[in-house]
Amino acid sequence: MAALRLARRVPKAWVAAGLFLAWRLLRRDRRQRVPFTGRKHVVLVPEAVERALGETTFARLLASKRRVPESDPRARRVAALGAAIVRAAAAGDGAGGDVDHLRDAAWRFVVLDDPAVNACALPGGKVCVNAGLIDRLAG
Repeated sequence: MAALRLARRVPKAWVAAGLFLAWRLLRRDRRQRVPFTGRKHVVLVPEAVERALGETTFARLLASKRRVPESDPRARRVAALGAAIVRAAAAGDGAGGDVDHLRDAAWRFVVLDDPAVNACALPGGKVCVNAGLIDRLAG
């Protein structure tokens, strides 16, 4: 009964807009198959917007934290592992999964001079690993 009263108060334009939005979000061309699992998911944010957010966040992160020099063994190890990940991503999963968005990524792997056990991957191929995580794994 309460739902019926609420439905009478909601403008028809809002209902139409909600239905249109749901249709836009669930359209087949906005769906991708996830590699390895085969499940489908809806892509809500356009790739260009996602990459721009990744670039902005990465720049802010680098401005707020010190980096380990590239000559540091930890940074060299992360760079080597990152290169292996990039090669694997470029090769794809062999089962037709959607990995095309990874091929154009401007990959960058950075070790941050932070004792916290943490890491992050940002859109567009930006990966940050805290030195604390590497030290914990090595020790």
